[in-house]
Amino acid sequence: MASELIYTSVPKGLKANSSGFCTVAVTAGMSRPMMTKLEALSGYEFCYNISDPKVHLNPTNYAHTVFRGGQDGQSVLSRVSYCGTDYSGRINKIAHHILLEKMERLPLGPAALIRELKDRAVFKSVWEGEPGQLGHLGLDTENHDLSSPDNLVAEYWGEVTGDPGWAGMLVKAFEENERVPAYVVCGKDDARPDILRLFAESQALMTPDKRWRTGFATYYTSLPAGCSYHWRAAIAGSAAAREARRFPNAQVIDLTKPLPPAEDNEYTLAAREGYLAGEKRAVTVGVPNGGPRLKGEEDELDRVTRNFWEKQSRMRSDGSDQPIRFKDQPTPADGVSDGGTQKFGRDGKISQRNRALLAAAGAAVLLAAILLTAIVIQSPHRPDTEDEHQREDYKALVAEGREHLGAGRYAEAVDAFERAERAERTAEVEDLLR
Repeated sequence: MASELIYTSVPKGLKANSSGFCTVAVTAGMSRPMMTKLEALSGYEFCYNISDPKVHLNPTNYAHTVFRGGQDGQSVLSRVSYCGTDYSGRINKIAHHILLEKMERLPLGPAALIRELKDRAVFKSVWEGEPGQLGHLGLDTENHDLSSPDNLVAEYWGEVTGDPGWAGMLVKAFEENERVPAYVVCGKDDARPDILRLFAESQALMTPDKRWRTGFATYYTSLPAGCSYHWRAAIAGSAAAREARRFPNAQVIDLTKPLPPAEDNEYTLAAREGYLAGEKRAVTVGVPNGGPRLKGEEDELDRVTRNFWEKQSRMRSDGSDQPIRFKDQPTPADGVSDGGTQKFGRDGKISQRNRALLAAAGAAVLLAAILLTAIVIQSPHRPDTEDEHQREDYKALVAEGREHLGAGRYAEAVDAFERAERAERTAEVEDLLR
């Protein structure tokens, strides 16, 4: 059963001789060290003081805290907010923490569970009465649907940014490096979006175990000792927002400015189409308008072809006239000179990586030559006086292509190049072969 701790300013706290900001209620049996940890999570910075007409706009911080090096399986769900004035007339806050054990970490994840508890008014927004002990909190899974969400399309991200794919960028940041936090920069007034809902949509794209490994704070001001917040929503211009500069590779999503569409990757695609990031789905890879493949089944030839088209697209967009170099092809520093002369390692041998890359590039050029010849010979505009020897050469090339790729993949490649020709991009292939 879940345990609770409530922290606010009162004339008399639960502990002897305590007053002011202190613990006013706690589940019976909670250890002193855990009480100290939860009290440390109760920090809050007021954006508006008690005399400001906007005082009611002080943001609420909903957080899922992961203790670094702590007991495996424990999670803390928190709500910390402004709550009027205390007994002395000074501005007050209230923090309500719910400590979950491993068995209570439900599949829907912490952000969605906090939203559920919020809607059920489980979190206290004000404290009334005398300090005391609380019973264990039941999540009432029998009367409430607390399973994983069915619709995974990040619709609210789409409303806020114009592209649901931005939900996937938070997942991407966590998946690629858990030690580098991601920041969501937002305002502090009425225009502030529902950050908790945004985080819930992002977590829905993750597997249940990763949802519970992701710490977050919807109003982040500072990092409590020994804790991790992977996703941090900070107010624009605040010290917390400027903190992102300490992490050169941090993902920063600034909601105070118009955002372009998020980059295309497996995470943004999952957010737009509504499935768990990392699932195998039919997506198009290779040349433009290519046939469907199961994600994760892209082979070496697909990779080389895809990278060629990506490079060509970048060359057209930036006006660059630099020679084509495949995305994963070694640069001069990797052992291949600009003139194409192979350099050897200290032992006089070509490295295994370079050998594989050169073989892949050679296979791609060979395939392009075979298929380009097929297009030319099969073209209705070829001269009727074509030499019979050319026909025999063509048959030999076709046979070589089938032997190298296999009949199925060869037919698939022919179809892909025909689609590329219909898209008027054959000239780009010809340039590659010159």
